Amino acid sequence: MTATAVVITALQVEFDAVTDRLTAPEWRKHPQGSMYLVGRFAGWTVAVAEIGRGNEEAGYSTERALEFFQPSVALFVGVAGGVKDVDRGDVVLANEVFGYEYGKETDQAFLPRGQVGVGSYELSQLARRIRHEWRGEDFRVLVEPIAAGAKV
Repeated sequence: MTATAVVITALQVEFDAVTDRLTAPEWRKHPQGSMYLVGRFAGWTVAVAEIGRGNEEAGYSTERALEFFQPSVALFVGVAGGVKDVDRGDVVLANEVFGYEYGKETDQAFLPRGQVGVGSYELSQLARRIRHEWRGEDFRVLVEPIAAGAKV
């Protein structure tokens, strides 16, 4: 049995960038109506969904895809803006994710309470391996923390 990966994207440009690399792609429909383009890449079965913008939709769509495909790995692939040390086209593999919108609103200010998600040790090691294997390409691979939230 081959390993399965689920890739969630928000935008068409992200969806196209992933699905352009699939062989033998076919559409599959979830009983609740979600559509996935499923194909093969490097020995994996890969199911890709374009879900649109918004953290809430991302949560529902991810849960639905995980239940439907029972994948070995799930990824969110997206275009992001960088504050520093990242250029357009670079690949960033997050080893930590900081939620910048979590906190408490008071009369005087917003008191941030950063929510942090930490990638597994195995995933961080795989990201570093990819960084070494892709060295010399016309983009950089970074293994760094990212900030995430619904507001740009």
